Amino acid sequence: MISMVRDVLVRLQSGEIMARIFSVTVRLAGAAFALAALVSWLGMWVAVFAMHGGAMFGGFLAQLIALLGCAVTVAIFWVRSEDIRKSAAPDFVVLPAVVVLFRMMGELYATATATVAFALSVMLFMGADVSSFGNAFQGLASPASGFIASIGLCIAGLVGSVFWLALFYGLAESLNL
Repeated sequence: MISMVRDVLVRLQSGEIMARIFSVTVRLAGAAFALAALVSWLGMWVAVFAMHGGAMFGGFLAQLIALLGCAVTVAIFWVRSEDIRKSAAPDFVVLPAVVVLFRMMGELYATATATVAFALSVMLFMGADVSSFGNAFQGLASPASGFIASIGLCIAGLVGSVFWLALFYGLAESLNL
């Protein structure tokens, strides 16, 4: 019994097994995200079809942006999963994987921020009532103010995305020191 436990611990300590476990876990998280995103995306079509005129077209475009954002997110999970699998080092078991996970978190947050900002700005630009997404959009009565708000939302999304990347890439680099 002790010999068997010792063998398991030695394998875990090697790094390669832990990297495989982390890699599979990241892929499973990506698959879970894909399933949840697909269910949410399909559910949002009800709201899009309840819209009228240009707002419906804006909702349709927002759905395409959301689908693209979800595809990029799933791809990030897959790419970083492979990076984690390749990160195994003989003397360091967990740290290389955590560095990749920090980078991945920044990429996921950046993708989510950009996707939401762009989707909402398209809806706002096309005249959709997006006030249910936050008080910031209430009171936008004229097309000009909707256009200005949609531009501001795009810029805020890009700035937010860069912020998330810088934050998590910086954390990853600090672990590498």
